[in-house]
Amino acid sequence: MLQLQPRWQKVARELRQNKARNILVVLSMTIGIFAIGFVVNLQHILSHDMTASYLASNPASIIYYVTSFDEELVVAIKQMPEVSDAEGRGWLPLRFQAGPSEWRSLTLYAIADYDDIRVSQVKSEAGQWPPTNREMLVERTSVDFLGTAVGDTIHIRTATGLERELPVTGLAYDVNQRSAELRGQGYGYITMDTLAWLGEPYAFDQLHVIVAGDPTDAYHILDVARQVRQRIEKSGYQVRYIEMPPTPGLHPDHDKVQAIVLILGVIGAFSLLSSALLVVNTISFLLTQQVRQIGVMKSLGGTAVQMMALYLVMVFIFSFVALLVAMPLAAYGAQTMAVYLANLLNFDLTVFTYPPHIFLIEIAVGLLVPILATLYPIIAGTRITVREAIASYGLGDENLGTDLVNQLLAKVRRLPRLLLLPLRNTFRRKGRLTLTLATLVLGGTMFIAIAHLYVSALDTLNEQLASYSDYDIQITLSQPVRLSVVERVAAETPGVTATEVWATGQGRRLENGEEGGAFPIMGVPSPSRTVTPILLAGRWLEPDDQNALVISAAMLELEPDLKVGDHIEVKLGGRETNWTIVGISNGPLGDSMAFTHFDALAYEMRQANQGQVVMFSLENHDPAAVAQAAGQIERTFTTLGVDVGLVKTAVNTRENATSQLMPVVIFLIVMAVLLALIGGIGLVGTMSINVLERTREIGVLRAIGASDGAVRQIVLVEGMVIGVVSWFLGALLALPLGMVLSIQVGNAMAKAPFNIQFSWLGMALWLGVALLLTTLATLLPARRAMRISVREALVYE
Repeated sequence: MLQLQPRWQKVARELRQNKARNILVVLSMTIGIFAIGFVVNLQHILSHDMTASYLASNPASIIYYVTSFDEELVVAIKQMPEVSDAEGRGWLPLRFQAGPSEWRSLTLYAIADYDDIRVSQVKSEAGQWPPTNREMLVERTSVDFLGTAVGDTIHIRTATGLERELPVTGLAYDVNQRSAELRGQGYGYITMDTLAWLGEPYAFDQLHVIVAGDPTDAYHILDVARQVRQRIEKSGYQVRYIEMPPTPGLHPDHDKVQAIVLILGVIGAFSLLSSALLVVNTISFLLTQQVRQIGVMKSLGGTAVQMMALYLVMVFIFSFVALLVAMPLAAYGAQTMAVYLANLLNFDLTVFTYPPHIFLIEIAVGLLVPILATLYPIIAGTRITVREAIASYGLGDENLGTDLVNQLLAKVRRLPRLLLLPLRNTFRRKGRLTLTLATLVLGGTMFIAIAHLYVSALDTLNEQLASYSDYDIQITLSQPVRLSVVERVAAETPGVTATEVWATGQGRRLENGEEGGAFPIMGVPSPSRTVTPILLAGRWLEPDDQNALVISAAMLELEPDLKVGDHIEVKLGGRETNWTIVGISNGPLGDSMAFTHFDALAYEMRQANQGQVVMFSLENHDPAAVAQAAGQIERTFTTLGVDVGLVKTAVNTRENATSQLMPVVIFLIVMAVLLALIGGIGLVGTMSINVLERTREIGVLRAIGASDGAVRQIVLVEGMVIGVVSWFLGALLALPLGMVLSIQVGNAMAKAPFNIQFSWLGMALWLGVALLLTTLATLLPARRAMRISVREALVYE
């Protein structure tokens, strides 16, 4: 049998005899390593699979929305040397019946040949492929939104009022479509014959183009987009809108997801730091407790290096065990989260494989960080001389000191002794208290900061909805109508209290004779009842403005050089027009658009007293009443010969906006809970150490008649004091961190910082959590303290 040297026998004995303490340390380190490994694994999966799945569909570099065209134009575009491939599709926005009086948005795509889809590929997911005439396939993320399954039938209504029944015969997968729940609309796929059966021309109105050359060069794509547009218009067709990916060569949501992963990485680093602090706290206590043992080993010939090796090996064993547990958990957690994100953003996950550098990062973090963190206390503790070690009283070395805290506590006379004693005990070991507070404060800071982020995001969304959507129903018509028609519809709809009509247009900035990307221009009346803009710079439209524009912050991504005071040329309605930017607004909801006066836009579009977007305000804001009114309004427009293109309600808009925020908040809360768990584990260890240090003190209290309840109260109050102090410090630190999160997440999701708000409820909630956490963490140490007898205390070393 292998005979270990005495010092290694000591390590084995420490690991064997102090199971509870060792389990707490390993558990804390496991959480810290898990947090880092989770983020690293998740980042690897997403960065690889998001883009790989997207690029595997051969996505279009440019999508043109064109007046009806046929295959002849597609062939002409494909022959251009600047174009690698092109494909035409039909595009039909309509609505489906989701309830007795509820209609929701559905977009159908008509594809000529399902067996030869080369651009923006759509694949079979389940059921029949391809769809037959007068049937449809449903995009897989739209199943829940549509409330349907293969074999069901969907009742649809087109913009012209035509109603049809479409059987669902299969599911399709289109990575270029986001989750229907996030977008607030479903997606389906039909044949060209079915498109004609629905009353539309047997023709394409979408042109998907892949550029030749570098498909990731944004400037190259813009140049090709201009040349293709000119070729389309020379062929006699009108380009209504051009759509391009925000970052060519990457998944459209890549930047948003990476911003979220970056924030999770910061939280993961905090988790690792918290676990490292707990290990430092434990090792420091162990060294203090064993100072005489160190002196004895040195007197027998042991060197400082040997003593250091002894404790470093112990830390290494803790780290190694934690690493073995954390690595598979991190991989599993990252896979689970990746599956959730893949379903949300609609991309496929490939086989979960991890390159060697992922394991190396986890091993380096799991082994090196705890060792480096404990190196200083180990060096300091093992350099003690034999004389100092033998003369030391170890755990009995306590001195209240003369600092400010202790001076204040010394002046307290009116507090009960059973409250004053734990208060003084709390601040005796200030180094250990600092380490314990650090772990709890980090958890509290993140929790409260995330609460601040949540209320900031909700406040911003509510403000934007109130500022840009102060109506109950928004109707987008297929063509502009006169204001008198809208007045008639309002008069025939019970419960309508007010209406507002906007003019609309698609503009393209002209710079040096070249056209940029298209953006919508909304012409609003002055004054407007539905728009109260949130301005980031400049001012809002004034009554005497001539061709003034207020652009949204999101437009700066397409045109980053724009600023207040710029005079720009915009191609609008086929003509070159001149405009002045007078303001930059935050919203609505991160959309790229511009606002101007109704009369100015109607004049430039040659559509005087006509509008295409109508807002209705109702007397009854109940969702059921709103849905019923929307159906009545649509039927009246149809009766008057006006096609309805899109119907939106304020309720649905709010739900869609909130649903985009919740995944981010959930991710952050999960990480904050991990931090809080580490803090709780650290407090258990600290209070256990404190009870050991107070063994003789507890024995004295026992000797003078202290009851079990009194001893328990001392320990519980000490833990609660730590909890309250950690809450206070965490609340203070959460203020700047919440501001940073609100700015960064706002920029990633809404193109502008969220409004800075503070969650008093979150702060109060964390106070309750901190008190509950500290109470639970002190129950075990309190129970041990109650079991200490006078005899045990007097013989304790």
